[in-house]
Amino acid sequence: MALCLAALTASPPVLADYPIASHRYLADPGFLTQNGRLYLYASNDDDNAIEGGYSMASYVGISTTDLKNWTDHGEVFRVPANASWASNSWAPTLIERHGTIYLYFGNGGSNIGVATSTSPLGPFQDALGRALVDRNTPGASGTDMWLFDPTVFIDDDGQAYLYFGGNGENNLRIARLNEDMISIDGSVIQSYAPNFFEAAWMHKRNGIYYLSYSATPSAGTPIDYMTSTSPTEGFEYRGTIAGQPPENNNNNHAGEFEYRGQWYHAYHNRQVATQAGIPTTYKRNLGLEALYHDADGTIQQVTYTTDGLPQLENLDPYVRVEAETTNAQSGIETEPCSEGGMNVSQIGDGDWIRVRGVDFGDGAESFTASVASGTSGGTIELRLGSETGTLIGTCDVPGTGDWQTWTTQTTTVSGASGVEDLYLVFRGSGSPLFNVDWWQFAGSGSTGGTGGAGGTGGATGTGGAGGTGGADDTGGVGGTGGGGENTGGMATGGMPPATGGLSGTGGVSTGGTMAGGVTTTGGWSSTGGNSTGNTSTTGGMASTGGAASTCTPPLVECSGACVDTATSGLHCGACNVVCPSGAVCSNSTCAATCAAGLTQCGSSCVDLVSDPLHCGACGSGCLTGQHCSAGTCVDTDDPAASSEDSGCACATAGSTKKPFGLALGLFALAVLAVRRRRTRSRRLLRGVSARMVRDSEEDTSELAGGRSVSRRAGAPSAR
Repeated sequence: MALCLAALTASPPVLADYPIASHRYLADPGFLTQNGRLYLYASNDDDNAIEGGYSMASYVGISTTDLKNWTDHGEVFRVPANASWASNSWAPTLIERHGTIYLYFGNGGSNIGVATSTSPLGPFQDALGRALVDRNTPGASGTDMWLFDPTVFIDDDGQAYLYFGGNGENNLRIARLNEDMISIDGSVIQSYAPNFFEAAWMHKRNGIYYLSYSATPSAGTPIDYMTSTSPTEGFEYRGTIAGQPPENNNNNHAGEFEYRGQWYHAYHNRQVATQAGIPTTYKRNLGLEALYHDADGTIQQVTYTTDGLPQLENLDPYVRVEAETTNAQSGIETEPCSEGGMNVSQIGDGDWIRVRGVDFGDGAESFTASVASGTSGGTIELRLGSETGTLIGTCDVPGTGDWQTWTTQTTTVSGASGVEDLYLVFRGSGSPLFNVDWWQFAGSGSTGGTGGAGGTGGATGTGGAGGTGGADDTGGVGGTGGGGENTGGMATGGMPPATGGLSGTGGVSTGGTMAGGVTTTGGWSSTGGNSTGNTSTTGGMASTGGAASTCTPPLVECSGACVDTATSGLHCGACNVVCPSGAVCSNSTCAATCAAGLTQCGSSCVDLVSDPLHCGACGSGCLTGQHCSAGTCVDTDDPAASSEDSGCACATAGSTKKPFGLALGLFALAVLAVRRRRTRSRRLLRGVSARMVRDSEEDTSELAGGRSVSRRAGAPSAR
């Protein structure tokens, strides 16, 4: 063990919200929110050769609670392993109904399948043994029709729909799904969209249906949209949601969704491949921006910014943090772990991981990591602010005899308190050096942040997405029992508890973010917390461009967006004033508690009696087609129904976990397959994230996205 005493350093300037999960090539994002976590699912461009075509055959899941630090859950679905009849899996879309998560996938441009799981981490398994939609489905076919890019939507009355299609203005299709979600009700509806190319997407807000899509290359491949008062007809073209993203100049696929009261626009571009200096067509990466609706129902056009999103909450280092939770990185990879979930692998000398907004509270005293090495190991340097910043400790990693033979190593640390960006810098001779599964600090400080998804296992093994002591209220992300599908987390083990949690009983807890309370001028006062005297973040949540609007009182305009500063935890009392982790916006002021009759859930004050997103308890959201009555989810068409009878999401659903006793040979083959698919382009990524960090420090201006588009070759085989 090694110890270095040093002073704190300042965090670097904020960075872009692309790329997300920069160690992977991912595209075509779909989303799911479960128990307070946001999951993005993506086509796995790691399956594609650098040149040679789109051959994605798997989906990767990543998740976050703070929008800055993302946990890699690995592959959640792969064909033909999880759907023997299929050879491709493109552009996922997911939704939960009655405790089952349904994943719809495009098998190239030929047909659409459906798979199911009871866990957001999968594995998802084929539900039918055949396609759900193909060219023989009544109403589905068309002239040069692409049967792909599905999006699933459940309306307030419980009726589910599937939108899909491509390659022609008359090739948009809408299918009614039966209650079982795996069969079609009647003939598919043929619809029209101006310049329709692909990537149909549906969301609903305030009674308005928004059908967005990627327009043709001749139109510049923007994400355009139509609106209607019906989910199936009467759509009127309204304009563009988002133009071409920066560093893209090719196909454009996006989705819009709501998370913690704010709407977002997820998309892909090609920045990582551009920075790596390789051909970019088949190597994409994910990005995220805020989305704003105007009072007249139109959408403000997305302005791509270098840091448009604030960190929603700090990360708690005093709970177990999966090593594959990153904000930025240089050189690393991830792979399936013998302990379940994923681990960081292929580590070389000088590689690093950054975790953003780590709240050390009153101070950390030690650091522990689970490590393995098939060679002689190396060291982990713990630094603040940058990869060359203040050294607070060094953890020795010994050889363990095998890359999946795990041991825990502990070292003392000094000089870490308050909120800092943490860098894990890896040192040693040769490559690879060692693997890391998880890490955790110990000390007198205890914060109210979260420690990343995954427990003892993460992706598909033991552990899971959460356990006790998670993100929102007492006992975990979605209530007592944590972020998983039942008490104890996603699978056996769950996330270790965090004293106090983010909110709920106990607030931020001893040694947490807040020390000094609420000030009457300047927002939330903190010592070693998010900021000094206020919570404004550079760039803020609001985009600085888009259409100008006149807001209807009590809404006010924040950089072109209409927001309620009396209740918005992202614009509390004034534009871009973000309440820190554990605080809420009450009557335009960041406060420790909510007004009488309301309960704190995250940074919002909600009525647990009637709020369908927090019905009876924080994070206990009602299913679509239900409403919250007297703190219980009931079917909208049956107000007398109980939460149990109606399948209320307030009740914990059953979970599945991958059998722990996997055959060693099968596990080794899985790891080898991942390494073979990704090693060709891996070293091209080394240093890319570091260059993007430096570039963003030099230029924090907004990036324009209006470049010309190179049309991809004709058909979805060139996706």
